[in-house]
Amino acid sequence: MAQSYYRDLFISREQEFKNIANKYDKAVFNEYFPSLMAILARLLLESPKDYLGTIFARLNLGQHYRGQFFTPSHICEFMAEITFNENLEKAIQEKGYCRVAEPTCGSGAMVLGLVKCLQNRGYEKLGGKLYIEATDIDELCVCMTYTQLSLLGLSVRVVHGNSLSGEIFSTWDSPNLQMANLAGYFNF
Repeated sequence: MAQSYYRDLFISREQEFKNIANKYDKAVFNEYFPSLMAILARLLLESPKDYLGTIFARLNLGQHYRGQFFTPSHICEFMAEITFNENLEKAIQEKGYCRVAEPTCGSGAMVLGLVKCLQNRGYEKLGGKLYIEATDIDELCVCMTYTQLSLLGLSVRVVHGNSLSGEIFSTWDSPNLQMANLAGYFNF
């Protein structure tokens, strides 16, 4: 089932990508977009921080009337450090992974803070140690979260939906989560 589900999503999202790409000058799109993605990947690997959210906030693209406020990376890292407890570590030791939920993910800053916290505590290769479900009502936020967490190789399902009503518009599974699902890694 997962294989056909992912194939169908790939086909529709590939068409959506092509439609967006066609709006740009081909030379500009083919040169700048891959370069920007490579820069973002390099930055995230050096230090997992909310780079896209920072740009989003500095350009004042947030919708404050919808309650959209972006938390700076250092605050997210601090919050992860003070809330990290033995339950998370115990789950990773017992099951091999821990489930993490972020009901209003924005651009993924809180999850990135947790990643930084775990790295500071010596955890490596977090793709198989965390199953992350991040939700936001804003599709652009969903795309920012998906991009940043996927580039870090995390097992994340980003849900475009409303955490309060439970309404789901679409889901985005990172490549690492797709591989884990096909292999039956997460057992829930």
